[in-house]
Amino acid sequence: MRPPGKPKFWLTAAGCLALIWAGAFAAVWLVRQTEPTAEDVQRLLARQSVADLAGNARQDLINRLADRINRLSFEERQRLRRSEELDRFFLSLTEAERHAFMDATLPRGMRQLMQALNDMPAQERQRLVDRALRDLRETGPDETPVNVDDEETRRLVSHGLEAYFEEASPETKLQIAPLIEQLQRRLQRTH
Repeated sequence: MRPPGKPKFWLTAAGCLALIWAGAFAAVWLVRQTEPTAEDVQRLLARQSVADLAGNARQDLINRLADRINRLSFEERQRLRRSEELDRFFLSLTEAERHAFMDATLPRGMRQLMQALNDMPAQERQRLVDRALRDLRETGPDETPVNVDDEETRRLVSHGLEAYFEEASPETKLQIAPLIEQLQRRLQRTH
């Protein structure tokens, strides 16, 4: 015969475990709901135009947008790049705002990426860039527009990424951002 307290203990333990699992599922759901998506950024751009703002309000919108873009996954960033809203937004910025926006939204590991590429011999850097470009082009024109011409690629490889980015215009940085992100993914896979 079992002592009378044993079934009560197991029921309480099972109830506690169920509550813990329910809390974990709720936390995962909440995190997924707060993760921005390309559609969230597109809605923000459609809802509020930077051209209608001035001063601090304008800068706040640019900063909010940069923050959301920085929190996007690689795939979501690629989906956002395919949208016209981001291009229209970028073209509505002043030259100084474009520079600041590009500096704020380039991939987080950009400094490490620049250092890793700059430390590579030019031939190895060329192979890596060629593979990244091939990967991007294989996704097809509907997936990722690749607007990097051969001259830009040669300059990127010969000068190194850091020197190239110091000289590049914000428009050029925007055009090669998919390549930079792909390079970062390739380097992460090899290390």
